[in-house]
Amino acid sequence: MCIRDRHKHLYYLTMKKYYLLSLVAASLMGATCIQCTSPKQKSSENALPQKSELFANLPDCCPTPDGMAIAPNGDLILACPNFADITQPACLMRITKNGEITKWMDVPVLEETGWASPMGIAFNEEGDLFICDNQGWSGAEKAQNKGRVLRLKFENDQLKETITVASGMEHPNGLRIRNGKLYVTQSSLSQIKDPSGLLVSGVYCFDMNDRDVAVTNTLEDKNLITTVITKNPEVQYGLDGIVFNEAGDLFVGNFGDGAVHRIKMDVEGNVLSNDVWAKDTTQLRTTDGMCIDDKGNIWVADFSANAVARIDKDGKIQRIAQSPDCDGSDGGLDQPGEPIVWNGQVIVSCFDLVTGPDKVNTKHDKPFTLAKLSLEYEAISIDLCRLCHLWRICFWHLAGTLEDIRSDGRLVGGHTDYRHYVVYEPLSWSYSESSGKNMAGSGLVYRLCGNCLGNCPLSRRYHQFLLCSTYLNLLSDRRCLGRNISMENP
Repeated sequence: MCIRDRHKHLYYLTMKKYYLLSLVAASLMGATCIQCTSPKQKSSENALPQKSELFANLPDCCPTPDGMAIAPNGDLILACPNFADITQPACLMRITKNGEITKWMDVPVLEETGWASPMGIAFNEEGDLFICDNQGWSGAEKAQNKGRVLRLKFENDQLKETITVASGMEHPNGLRIRNGKLYVTQSSLSQIKDPSGLLVSGVYCFDMNDRDVAVTNTLEDKNLITTVITKNPEVQYGLDGIVFNEAGDLFVGNFGDGAVHRIKMDVEGNVLSNDVWAKDTTQLRTTDGMCIDDKGNIWVADFSANAVARIDKDGKIQRIAQSPDCDGSDGGLDQPGEPIVWNGQVIVSCFDLVTGPDKVNTKHDKPFTLAKLSLEYEAISIDLCRLCHLWRICFWHLAGTLEDIRSDGRLVGGHTDYRHYVVYEPLSWSYSESSGKNMAGSGLVYRLCGNCLGNCPLSRRYHQFLLCSTYLNLLSDRRCLGRNISMENP
């Protein structure tokens, strides 16, 4: 046997040995790194990226938590319409950063009905709070078409004045403020008839300084800027959650269809287009409240499925967490109503009231809760040098240059282009240039960065790894080559 053949045979024997060792090590690490996400998710829950955790138990005065907003001082304000217990007046709760929960105030009632029903809420830059008072949600006859948009003005944290921006609304639900305008979803516009007989809902726009706008819930309303039809005959409930992105595009959730529409407007606020932007009922069945994070991801409460989904900037939907029918005491998503990004977490209100054949929730029960999710996926960090000392796989340094093992077992000496990957398969070697694309196969995938050159052993730099299915990816950047998973350096 010639020297070259001997070297080739030796490399194959050595790589086979360390491949088996690497599988054992990866299995041990995998036992404590289930999907390498935080919090850990049990396989019995479909191995979703996260499992929700308990954020807060709410007092008896808040049996039906719903919309949320961040106050000027950074506190979290929670709207409690309290449909589950009408003996409890609708109120606003305050949650401080240190976790203190107190009742802030009762929401001013409508004299004709004797109650208020706050759902979507939002602060403007002046610290005024705007509220969707969804009187009609209760179904009471005397509350039909009595919905309001309220503006609460404060002085020294005390209510100074209550202004009715608009009244006579059928079903005001979600609310957002942009450039001095209020955008409000009306989940039902039953007086507007579509030939299909399906439900029509829409978006209204008011000036922030409007007062006493009388809404007719018809196409004659000048404040009605766009409408949609809910096509799912089994769930006739229309527009609900609402958010803006940085570019000024408006996104609204069509609850019954599980779809998110993108509405584009010109500088004057005229609607240019209204199209379904994201829809995948395997990941998102119903679209209740929505929020957007700093990276442009939209988080959506999947009310009927006891789940929360996240939609990336390209419109791809991923279910992040889901709970079975529960009481929320262990942090389960007990009919999530609305998410909000607060203090680096996603806080989710648990409405826990509506039941029906399409709902996971089967009853209203204590405790009354808020759940939480992590904003980012977390990965375990290790020292690549120490790992390579243990495994000594694939990489060799000769005179400070990188050696690549090709599919024929040859060593290619003096190769200084470090932007390559070496993929180790159980029965074969394969070599691929870096293209930024996912690599096929089910082997161990390694990436070596430029900092590894000139230092031996490999590098003092910390690298991230992610255990994904049968992959073990050693990363020097924020990309995971086998999975679409967002990574951050530690």
